[in-house]
Amino acid sequence: MRIPACPVDIKTPLFNTLPMASGDYLAFRPLGWTSPPTHVFPAKHSNFALALPGQTPPKKPVYSPGEIWLTEVNSTEYIGLNKTGYGITFYPCREYKSYLGHLSDLSDKLLEAAKSGNFKCNPQYQTGGTTVNTCRSELVFKVEAGELIGYSGDAAGVDFGAVDFRISPLVVANTSSYMKEMLHYVSPVPYFTAEARAVLESRLASYDGTVKRMVEPKYGEYMQDIPGTAQGNWFTGGDLSGYPLPAAGILPGAGPRVRRRDPANIFHWRFHQGTAGRRLRL
Repeated sequence: MRIPACPVDIKTPLFNTLPMASGDYLAFRPLGWTSPPTHVFPAKHSNFALALPGQTPPKKPVYSPGEIWLTEVNSTEYIGLNKTGYGITFYPCREYKSYLGHLSDLSDKLLEAAKSGNFKCNPQYQTGGTTVNTCRSELVFKVEAGELIGYSGDAAGVDFGAVDFRISPLVVANTSSYMKEMLHYVSPVPYFTAEARAVLESRLASYDGTVKRMVEPKYGEYMQDIPGTAQGNWFTGGDLSGYPLPAAGILPGAGPRVRRRDPANIFHWRFHQGTAGRRLRL
């Protein structure tokens, strides 16, 4: 089964169905949202925020946003806790990769499809006294728009990420610090048809939905490096194994070079000047 090529015009919609009903989540978080200590750096994906701190995330249905080809199903099983989380990677067309993460369950149809794929598990490991088993299944399986994918409830939100290889690479201070796809992350919102896009745009806000996204770019921005300045991502040294390991970051509104204050990203840090340490950025 071959995944079709994407339209040349990136304004052509790729999705036509909302993954979650508007009343089932608190807000749709724009690119670049932060949530320390998990997301100290601007997040490269958006997120359907489902619960406030201390609340149990609700179990709500998640649907296919369009005609898609499922290429990977991953699972994280916490042995002894009777808990398994799922994520899926899919393509509406060859040059556009997308994913949904932090699902508590998958539909029976997708679970059966995953079993028929190239199934692999990693060595188990321990965290917090719990044994964790991670697995993934590689496949090419077509899913129609609006089909049930699974359910939320694995975490306080459902991640929705997108990578468009048709766009020019994002501007970064040092391209060697990033995998290729990390230079092509985009918001999924503008790739929806007008009606669905308008719903997502109206829900762009802070995690609790109280602070609306009011500044441009309205869908947020994940890469906030400004070459030649201190703003942006900094990295530890050594072998990064294809993925950047953050050491410190400066978000808009932090430090002496204030670019803007983002009402949907309310966490800011200030750093004092210093000459110690290694420079792995410029």
